[in-house]
Amino acid sequence: MNSLLSPRCSTKVSRIFLFSAALLMCPCVSVFAIDPPDDKTAPYTVALGGGEPKLTGDWSTYNGNLIVGTGTGDNGKLNTAGLSLGTSATVTVSENATLWINGKSGFSNAITLGGGALKESFGQLRVDNGANVSGAITLLANSSIGGG
Repeated sequence: MNSLLSPRCSTKVSRIFLFSAALLMCPCVSVFAIDPPDDKTAPYTVALGGGEPKLTGDWSTYNGNLIVGTGTGDNGKLNTAGLSLGTSATVTVSENATLWINGKSGFSNAITLGGGALKESFGQLRVDNGANVSGAITLLANSSIGGG
């Protein structure tokens, strides 16, 4: 299996499937749809590269650590509109990346924020459109939380 998947840039939505891949690169500003991985407990890194991927499909049985960004450069934001992760899944937001909890009420998974400089004006954790967060939030550095 490949340890690195790199989708083709396009203005259309591209669907990406993860098969035991350790790192998914989204190198451009296009919108990507990311389906759940086969391995429901392995950590997965989504390196955004300034893009805005959206997790789609049924992630409710994923119980690993979803890592947003790599901590270098502009890591963009991950859109979680309608996302439900498994009850023991965790989310780590690397330095310079944003987790956008968009319109999903009751996001109860633990979130760790790494801080950093962001292009996202609403913060490293953006919560809006009727969303709320009830899980633990751990700050590893100065971080911002906001909503639109």
